[in-house]
Amino acid sequence: MSNKTYVIIETDPDGDSYQIHEELKVAKKAFKQCKEKGTLWAEGTVYLIEVKDKKFGFNTKGLIYGAEVIKEHQFNS
Repeated sequence: MSNKTYVIIETDPDGDSYQIHEELKVAKKAFKQCKEKGTLWAEGTVYLIEVKDKKFGFNTKGLIYGAEVIKEHQFNS
């Protein structure tokens, strides 16, 4: 059993969504699917992160804290 947590974060002007995974292989597949389907407004960013702390998220400058960004993809309108 894995003790790591991977999260897919899809940011979008219409709202953000999150997926939680315990296996990196599954998380990478989900990340790829998110990249391929895009977002409603064709803008925003999708992140694949590994959680490193009990508290994680975005700081006031929009940077991720409490986690390591494994992959990131920006959509351009």
